Amino acid sequence: MCIRDRIETVDRSGNGNGKGKQEAVIRRKATNNNKESKESKDNGKPKSLKAMPVKSSPAISTPRETKQSEVTKPREATAPKEVVEKKVAPTSSSIMVISDFRYEEPAPIEPKKVPPKPIEPAVKINFEKLAQNLIEDKLNGEIADFTKSLKFECDLLKKIRLVAYNRIQYIVTTVYRPYARTELFGSFVTDLSLPSSDIDILITGFQTLDAEECRSTLEQMSNELKKHRCVVNIKPILTASIPVVKLEVDCSIPFDGIPELNLAANASFRQALELSEDTPERISKIVKIDLTMEILEAYPSTMQAHYGLVSTEFSKKMLTLFRPLQELILLFKNYLITRGFNNTFKGGLSSYCVLILVTAFLLETANRNNSNLASLYIKLLTFYGEEFKALSTGITIPLDQCMINAVGPKPFFPKPKRPDSSLLFIMDPFNPMRNMTQYAYLFPDIQESFRGTLNRLEAYKGEVVRFLMSQSESLAKHYNPSTCKLLQHTEALTEFFRHTNSLQEILL
Repeated sequence: MCIRDRIETVDRSGNGNGKGKQEAVIRRKATNNNKESKESKDNGKPKSLKAMPVKSSPAISTPRETKQSEVTKPREATAPKEVVEKKVAPTSSSIMVISDFRYEEPAPIEPKKVPPKPIEPAVKINFEKLAQNLIEDKLNGEIADFTKSLKFECDLLKKIRLVAYNRIQYIVTTVYRPYARTELFGSFVTDLSLPSSDIDILITGFQTLDAEECRSTLEQMSNELKKHRCVVNIKPILTASIPVVKLEVDCSIPFDGIPELNLAANASFRQALELSEDTPERISKIVKIDLTMEILEAYPSTMQAHYGLVSTEFSKKMLTLFRPLQELILLFKNYLITRGFNNTFKGGLSSYCVLILVTAFLLETANRNNSNLASLYIKLLTFYGEEFKALSTGITIPLDQCMINAVGPKPFFPKPKRPDSSLLFIMDPFNPMRNMTQYAYLFPDIQESFRGTLNRLEAYKGEVVRFLMSQSESLAKHYNPSTCKLLQHTEALTEFFRHTNSLQEILL
C-alpha cells in the first residue's frame, strides 16, 4: 500500500473523533513538502507521486467494503491507526508526524562590520585664512612700531630742517632783496617725509621771470650759496624740465649771518637744538634741500609752471579724505627708498606720484576708511605688481566734487597714444597735458620688485600654514570659526613667530 492509500484509509475510518482525518491532512502536507524538497532521500519513489490516481492501485478497497469491515469488527477499529502509526513511524525516508515536529530557531544574522570613521576635531580650522590673519596681525604690529619710530625721528629732524631752511631763506632774501621770498612745500609740509627725505624750497616774487631767466638766476644763486661754509655740497641741474639746485646744509657748522642761526661754540649739537638725551645717534646734522623757482611766463597766464604749492594743498586735502593714506604713502616711499626707486632723475618716482598712485588705489577699491593697514598694504603691492597694466592704463585724480563723495569718475582710464606710451602715464590733475612720470623708466623694475616681495610673502605664509597644521590639536581650543582667528596665542605659536624673520625685512 502506498503512502497516499494509507492516508486515505485513515481518513475514512473516522475514529478518534476526527483525529484520523486531522492526521491525514497533516501527513498530506508533509508529503507535499517532502516532494518539493531538492534534498529528499526518498529511494525509488517517483517525484510525480502526486499525479498518480488513487483508484488505479489494486490494493485499495472500495469505500463500501471498508465501512462493512469497520462495523462487523468494532474491536479492530483502532488497528488501522496502529498500523498507520507503525508504518509511518519517522525514519530517514518517512513522512514526519506532528508529534515529531521541532521548530528550529534561525541562525542570528551578524551585522556587517563597518570600520569606524576617523574622529574629526570638534572645530574645523581654515589654516590658510588663519595664517593670513596671523601674518596681518604681526605686520600691523610691525607697521605700528615702524610709524612710531618714524614719527619720533621726523619730529627731531624737523628742528634741524627748520634751521637749514632759515639759513637758505636768509641767503636768498639778502641777495634778491626786497622782492624775493621763499616758501616750503612738498612732503615736509604735509608730514609725509622720511628721515632720509629732503626738503623742498620754492623761490617766489619774480613777476617777469621766464624759463631762461629762471635758469640764469638759479645758476647765480648756486654761486652765491657756495660762499657759505655750511653748504657742503651743491649741484645745479638747469637742463631739467623744472630747473633745480640740489644742495646739502650742515647745521653743525656755524653760520656767519645772524646770531639766531649760529650754534654756540662751547655747546654740543644736541644741546643747541634742545634735543633729548635719548636721541638716536643716526640723526643726521646734514639736511638735503631742493631749491627751485617759480616760472610765470612759460605757460599761459591762467596756469602756473610750477605746481609745488597747489599740489601741496591738494595733498593736504586728500589726507583729510582718506584715513589710511598717510601711513600707506610712508610705507610705499620707504619701500622705494630702500630699493633705490625714489630718484626721479634716475627713472624713479617722486613723492607726489606716490600720493597719486596710493590715492587712485583707495578710490578704485573703495577702501578710504579701512583701518587694517597690513591688509591694505599687501593689496596695494598686489594691485600695482600683478593687476595694473601700465602699457594700456593711465592714472589721474579727478578734482571735481564727485570725487570727494567717491561716486565720480574713476582714477584709471585707457592710456592715450603718445610718444611715451611704453612708460607709466600719470596725468597731472592741474595740467592734463603733462605726464608726471614721463621719465619714470624704472616702473617695470618696480613692478617686478613688487612681485618678488609677494612671492617671498607667500613662501612665508606657507611656512606658517605648515606650523599651524602641526599644532592643530592645541590650536582648536582657541580657534574662532566665525572670524578665523585665535582667541589666545599658544606658547608654541608665540615662540614660532619670535624666531621667524621680521615681516619688515620682506615688505618694508
